Amino acid sequence: MQRIRQRPSYANVMSTIAVFVALGGTSYAAITLPRNSVGSAQLKAGSVKRSDLGRGAVGSRALRAGAVAPSDLSARTKASLRGPQGPPGPAGPGVAAFRATIGPAGEQLAGNPNQSGRDLEKGAFIVGFGADLTGCTPTATLRDNVSGSLRAYLASINTVAVTRINTDGTINPSTGAFNLIVAC
Repeated sequence: MQRIRQRPSYANVMSTIAVFVALGGTSYAAITLPRNSVGSAQLKAGSVKRSDLGRGAVGSRALRAGAVAPSDLSARTKASLRGPQGPPGPAGPGVAAFRATIGPAGEQLAGNPNQSGRDLEKGAFIVGFGADLTGCTPTATLRDNVSGSLRAYLASINTVAVTRINTDGTINPSTGAFNLIVAC
């Protein structure tokens, strides 16, 4: 001990100075920085962690609208927000689907049409249903593996015309076997 008091080493001197600088710097910051002078502009992104915040430090006013998603809420909170089930609402509009399966010779194989036959003048096959089809959408698909496509359209208020279109764009008078669905 006597030797340290007579001649301090370089390491002892530097560690003593470092302690005074560290204590003095903290004191300086505490004394010279004005209250509330460190804000979001001075903070590095991600520097404030959950453990740095006190309980209740962030209130609903500090959150922007829509910042909390349902997945952020605990199961207990979600359960407390759920109210009793209300009365059932009115039934929605019904969907009327009319359908027909027509064979290669033009015969009705299945579905609910009330008439079918060829319209030689238009080069189409006509399928009729006993209902107003206004506002409905007909769709026809070929049943056999043949080239071309089908075009289905409303021919009148209660009939659908189906025309087979060849790959060159001409009308084929033989529609072949097809399925027809009319969705309303």
